Amino acid sequence: MINDLCYIYIYFDPTTNIPFYVGVGKNGRYLSHIKEATRKSSGTQTYKINKIRSILDKGLTPKIIKIAEGLDRADAYELEELIISMIGRKDLGEGSLANLTAGGRGVSAILLKESTKIKRKETILHKYGVENISQAKQTK
Repeated sequence: MINDLCYIYIYFDPTTNIPFYVGVGKNGRYLSHIKEATRKSSGTQTYKINKIRSILDKGLTPKIIKIAEGLDRADAYELEELIISMIGRKDLGEGSLANLTAGGRGVSAILLKESTKIKRKETILHKYGVENISQAKQTK
């Protein structure tokens, strides 16, 4: 079913090229954060939304890159978690991302042995041709 296929997208600050959000989506999901930030009635004050508003206030648009497409939901969640862990979350002092959870499964993620995580990471990154995700990681 083609409609069930997902993609991974990353939002970058266009002035620094530093990534600030990683997400899983299908159809037009990757644009929903900009729509939320521009809605007058939205009282949302998260770091992600405030970052987007700050960029828009400068007359710019966040750079959004789909880094992997055609993924089934399970692989998309797994890859999202891996990318978030590689770039790091701002709220944990580990990186630049506004994500408030570890990824698609959030707090319900299964705890795996480190060796299993490494094998799964290598398999999924290779399967979707995303071996060079470290290029997306920038300084905090």
